[in-house]
Amino acid sequence: MTREELIKQELTTDPLGVGYSTMTDQQVADSLNAKARVRQQPIPTYLIKRYMILNDLWLPIKQSTAPEAQVTIDALVTFEHFDVVDPTVATKFTAILDGLIAQGLLTATQKGEILNLQNEPISRAEEIGVTPPVTVVDVARTRRI
Repeated sequence: MTREELIKQELTTDPLGVGYSTMTDQQVADSLNAKARVRQQPIPTYLIKRYMILNDLWLPIKQSTAPEAQVTIDALVTFEHFDVVDPTVATKFTAILDGLIAQGLLTATQKGEILNLQNEPISRAEEIGVTPPVTVVDVARTRRI
């Protein structure tokens, strides 16, 4: 589909019930471009290590002799990312984090913050495949066809 067709389909079907028909062209463009949606993505291991270092977790994990800590270090060294969208990977990754919690090396809140690294804010335009951002001109032109 072309850019115009994607925008037209979004405005016509309004699958999320945004209410595009009652909005001005500017409001529609702003709504489509707002980073108000979330896309799940694999978590790069460097972001996990960065989080752990910045929150003073990495050194205690590295120095721990607990098997759960060793598994964590091995996993972070071995993998480039954790594709937590894959249920098998998500289960194993969650188990790794739960192991750290059981050893007192991580809190449940920190686990949640690490898991939230998978969430990438995106716009509705990006979600439906429209880039670069939608302009007022795009909306006005699309509404005319």
